[in-house]
Amino acid sequence: MRVLALRLLAAMCLVAALPLACIKYPWMPATIMETVASYHEPYPDGSASYLADRRRLFVEWHLASGLYVLGTASLVGLLSIATQRSSRRLQVAFWILAGVTGMGVAGFEIPKSKSDMTNAYAIMAIWLPLAITGISIVGLMLTIGLRSYEQPPKSALERTGRE
Repeated sequence: MRVLALRLLAAMCLVAALPLACIKYPWMPATIMETVASYHEPYPDGSASYLADRRRLFVEWHLASGLYVLGTASLVGLLSIATQRSSRRLQVAFWILAGVTGMGVAGFEIPKSKSDMTNAYAIMAIWLPLAITGISIVGLMLTIGLRSYEQPPKSALERTGRE
């Protein structure tokens, strides 16, 4: 029953991530190219405002690239949980990764939220990632809690029938 609950929670996280993934993943190649290009500063002696803007963009591009990596790993991990193709230790790591990624995405998008942000985008970019974090916490607790309800492993003597 708990394994089914874990699979359902992972599927819920995948469905919740789908809208934002459809919007953000097409921008991933451009973000990565900008991140790589940011190492080659064309005007190192630019004005103070230019350099401040470049530093801000440099940080944003690196955060975005890191979130793409974490998000992709989280989606793969959630898919492995949903299909029961991972060990308990990996599941714990995937739940933690999904929770951290959800918080990271929401934290990345909150400063960009303005009064003109549509409600639909705010839901996709802030509230759904936070919901994924909450679901991941529940999944983590269930995954860790599975151990206490399982039978203890048999000793070598019990497996062979000798005592």
